[in-house]
Amino acid sequence: PYVLEAALETPGPRSLTIPEPLADLLERCFHFEPEQRPRSLRELAAELLEIAESQTGAPLPCAPPPRPVPATVDFRVGDRRMIGGGVWKGGRTLLIQASTLIARPYEHTLAFWPSGVGTMRSWLLQELNALNEAHRMLVEAPGDPTPERSDLAREALLSAAAVLDRLGDGPGATEKFRACVAATGDEPSTALVEALSMLANHLRRQGRWDESSQIAERAYDTARQLPDAEDSRETATAVVTALVSAAHHSEDPRRRLNLLRKAYEIAQTAQLPDAQLVTLTNQGMLLDALGHREAAAELFGRVEERLSDPRPIPGFDIAT
Repeated sequence: PYVLEAALETPGPRSLTIPEPLADLLERCFHFEPEQRPRSLRELAAELLEIAESQTGAPLPCAPPPRPVPATVDFRVGDRRMIGGGVWKGGRTLLIQASTLIARPYEHTLAFWPSGVGTMRSWLLQELNALNEAHRMLVEAPGDPTPERSDLAREALLSAAAVLDRLGDGPGATEKFRACVAATGDEPSTALVEALSMLANHLRRQGRWDESSQIAERAYDTARQLPDAEDSRETATAVVTALVSAAHHSEDPRRRLNLLRKAYEIAQTAQLPDAQLVTLTNQGMLLDALGHREAAAELFGRVEERLSDPRPIPGFDIAT
């Protein structure tokens, strides 16, 4: 050991064939203290160029590598599209809202704000980090949780589940969806219907048909306990979502068609144009599969007519 210690404390002899500046640089590269070494390969390359030019008296016919420019992706609301329809709430928005609810300056959350720099996957990971931090802030804040805090924490869980779904992390998304259902409670509510429907659809995409069917039926039963859908667009949206989910899970074609028709009636009464198109499209696909070509064509014609209208249809996703 004393030999090694002596080598660290006493520099060894230098070769006479190495220029002094180069020897100094190499000594720094192998210095025992990391802070004494060049901070990066870019810095090392720049110093080597300076040494070479000072020794030769002329600039070398090369230039330092250009500083890389990070790829900036212009992420829009459409990039937050959930698989199966809908849009999750952005991490930055949730962080600001969470800060407001717990009376904490939002500047403390800046480190978690998605930068919008990098690939789609890196942005999704940044979104997930922001959503998890927003949820942590809300559940760990001192004092009894208010309904507003609980609702926002549920939104953070739901959004995080959607991001994990987009990232291809099926088990992680399932865990978040289940946590969202648990956090919503057992009392019938639009939030519970929404969480159950999304969990059912997610499990169906994962191939877990039996479990997803049971959860879809629970969502439908919960939706039937809600007040009249006509009284609230939020309630109507939740009921329509539950009906469509139950229809997707039903093996009885007649029941599927009845559920979709009922969903369309509610969407029409509540003036939900996006839900109307979704339910009409699903009815048309079902009728076409059952061999009722003319009836299916009539429904598809109505959908096509609405889609040709230049006015935007908020929230419409044909994949739903």
